[in-house]
Amino acid sequence: MSEVKDKELFLAKIKLLAIIGIFGLPLVAAMVMSSIYKDGMSCEESTSNKGDLYCHVQALPEFELTSPREKVVTKADLNELWTLVYISENGCDKTCQNQVWTIGQLNQMVGKEAGRVQRLFIYGGLIEAEENSVSERFPRLLMGTTNADSLQQLASTLRQPGHDSAHRIYLVDPIGQVMMSFSAELNPRDIYKDLKHLLKMTKG
Repeated sequence: MSEVKDKELFLAKIKLLAIIGIFGLPLVAAMVMSSIYKDGMSCEESTSNKGDLYCHVQALPEFELTSPREKVVTKADLNELWTLVYISENGCDKTCQNQVWTIGQLNQMVGKEAGRVQRLFIYGGLIEAEENSVSERFPRLLMGTTNADSLQQLASTLRQPGHDSAHRIYLVDPIGQVMMSFSAELNPRDIYKDLKHLLKMTKG
């Protein structure tokens, strides 16, 4: 009996999310979507998405990221936008560089919705020349590093069980919560399809 009620509650929330998506308020839509996962959507629910949903959303901790640029990136910079995040604590090898490039391509692929999506590269272990190279190559990319403890805390929040394989891309909602991750083996077009669907659902 309780399973039936739980299913009815879940479907009711989905309907509410659809209504909100139709009438606007994308930030509220993100909050409702987050509440669905917080209330325990089963990891084994059948879904059409290619990425992996978090069964319970993870709120990112507060952080301050510095880089060769003047701007210090904080959690507040994630407010009101969907953010594609890539993290590498030990330098940036070829795969890392490809993933940073991929999140840039995804931002362009969403076309007119690009203004609702941003990119964040969190890193450790880069020498100044490497930092400058990434900064120059991706001028619109939010990027930065922090102390070892904060870097580890961010990595642990992102890499929950089932979301901890190497070189994943993470999706953070407009209220700073990690809700989905994408395996490095996925075709970028599959990630794009999930992102496009999400943006459509929460369009104001």
